[in-house]
Amino acid sequence: MNVRRRSLVAVISILAGLFTIFGNGSAFASELNIPCGSGTYDIVGGVATRGSSCTGVVNLAASGLPVINAIGNAAFQESQIASILIPSTVTTIGDSAFAYTRISSIVIPNSVISIGTQGFFNSQITSIDIPNSVTSLGSGVFTHTMNLETVRLGSGITRISDDLFSASGIQRIIIPSTVTEIGTSAFEDCEHLESVTFASDSHLTTIGDAAFAGNISLMAIDIPESVEVI
Repeated sequence: MNVRRRSLVAVISILAGLFTIFGNGSAFASELNIPCGSGTYDIVGGVATRGSSCTGVVNLAASGLPVINAIGNAAFQESQIASILIPSTVTTIGDSAFAYTRISSIVIPNSVISIGTQGFFNSQITSIDIPNSVTSLGSGVFTHTMNLETVRLGSGITRISDDLFSASGIQRIIIPSTVTEIGTSAFEDCEHLESVTFASDSHLTTIGDAAFAGNISLMAIDIPESVEVI
């Protein structure tokens, strides 16, 4: 009887283990390898990652894919992708996610709340619209994006981080009223920057060291009266 009971317990344990593995869509399915042009990327626990071999157009919102909540650190760094479709389930774009890529265009959905350090560093991006949902931009997100000309910052931004646009091709920028601080070297060496406009109800209080240094095309800038520290 004891032997039979132990055998039954063992069978139940095995079945419970199998259910744990396969019951919610399979443990193996939680890590998928997805083709992207001549390469692949992985989806691990809702995070898109390891896509440096990808080429061409990447569609993270393609039918049949599991829900993607984040694009991981260095997910597509140094890849040969030209563009990417990001689903509205993504909330985070990690550090260096698109650094050193050929990506020229991207639509950031309203679900995204943060873009990590050097997210688009030295990429081929030409324009960017930061939605109001984004509240955090890491340092150097657009550093050395020489093809970047057009930028719109959403109202969720309260701080323009250090080196955010340094050595980029940006030509003009409107600083939202919600921004209270412009970080160190935020626009340094933007040689094509011609116009910086502050909202009439600007709450800006701090402009960091060398924030606009080396901007040879910027002839004048009207500093808001709210600024206390330069």
